[in-house]
Amino acid sequence: MASGGWGVAPWWGPPPPAPARPLTDIDFCSGAQLRELTQLIQELGVQESWAGGPQAGPDLIQAKDFVFSLLSVAHGRDPRFPARTELLLLRGGVRDGSVDLGPGRLGTYARGPHYDAAFTLLVPVLGDEREAPRVAAATPGHHWLRLTGTAQRTWRDCLACGGPPLDETPGDAKGTGPAGEGTREHVAEADDATLCPALVAAWFFSRLTAAAAASFPAPGGPRLVHAARHGAVTTLLLATSTPPRRLLLYDLVPAVALPGRPRGARALAWAGEPGPEPDGYYLVPGPAPRGPWRLCFARQELRLKARVPPPLLQAHAAAQAVLRPLAAGNRGLLLDDHRAHDDPAGSVAYLLKTLLYWACERLPGLYLARPENAAACCLGLLDELARCLQTRELPHYFLQGWDLLGDADADASGMASELARARAEPVGALRAAVEGAKAARKGGGVGGLGAP
Repeated sequence: MASGGWGVAPWWGPPPPAPARPLTDIDFCSGAQLRELTQLIQELGVQESWAGGPQAGPDLIQAKDFVFSLLSVAHGRDPRFPARTELLLLRGGVRDGSVDLGPGRLGTYARGPHYDAAFTLLVPVLGDEREAPRVAAATPGHHWLRLTGTAQRTWRDCLACGGPPLDETPGDAKGTGPAGEGTREHVAEADDATLCPALVAAWFFSRLTAAAAASFPAPGGPRLVHAARHGAVTTLLLATSTPPRRLLLYDLVPAVALPGRPRGARALAWAGEPGPEPDGYYLVPGPAPRGPWRLCFARQELRLKARVPPPLLQAHAAAQAVLRPLAAGNRGLLLDDHRAHDDPAGSVAYLLKTLLYWACERLPGLYLARPENAAACCLGLLDELARCLQTRELPHYFLQGWDLLGDADADASGMASELARARAEPVGALRAAVEGAKAARKGGGVGGLGAP
């Protein structure tokens, strides 16, 4: 399992003593007192345990071991599942922006009513060096993967014809064949056979659920109560057996791990030199059924998070808590008309996280490290998100030439309007977030589980 942190001193340094702030220090837009907002952010931080996430008690450890055991059983039934590989475990589900998958159907899951804590697990496939894919750029942030020889025969049921020649970099992602059943028998030993992300995601889900059906839960261990596929994501809900009972959500995403740095990767201005852990990035299935693979920088993000000042992390978590119910209620955001029922929650949450990284690069570290500035930072992140939704412009933080909102065909005014209403009453939005976090902390997901 990869670990975060670079093992270096904090880049912002120790903050000097904070000056006294008057009671009249208020937010101009809403009239809310920043002191009250700061207190709510701190209370939300206590309820969500931002300092270290959910405590790694026996129930969480058993749940993680249960998921890993499912992967081992799947490998025994299908050798294409990696026997031994480096699994990247991230706190938060894909609906919290843990991984950039783009907008897509992610299902209706809410913390509190449906689960108590969420995690994301990236599972690399193609671990054998003999199966190394040949990579061709599609657009900034997207790649085709072409297999040859033994690897092509091994993955025959997950291949599709299409994609550009390896020496071309077209301006769009068109040209792929359909990802349906009708193409697979025609691509074996073909020069233009590409590994189809949608077919890999479908294979991953079918093999994993078959392994779960063949497994028997250990006495006193967690049990699987729900499994579903949402595009590239296999979502598992595990119920713990020891009090207090909790319902844990695991989002498993098949990925392709590649070494080095992709073309167009930018240097980070504030994060210093990378640590001893080698660079690398992932390719994950994107939202388009016929599209290419999507670049993922989860490893770099895990390292960066250890260098973000804690007050800014609290501000981001509070802004995310305010945004979560809004994103769930605006499913048509950033989508084509024929996908009007997709859920943009994960996409919008990743936009907010991108703004967090840009803030670290743009603003003074001493300002971001002051606890009394958490409220201003939270409101600033929400204001920046509203501006980006209106202009439909937000450069990707890790890759030059990739605008996260540049390919959005639909109008984002719906989410911008909802965000403006929440921004006008930040105290009420944060109080609601605190109450939701309290419900999740009590283990309310088990009792409230319906049909997510």
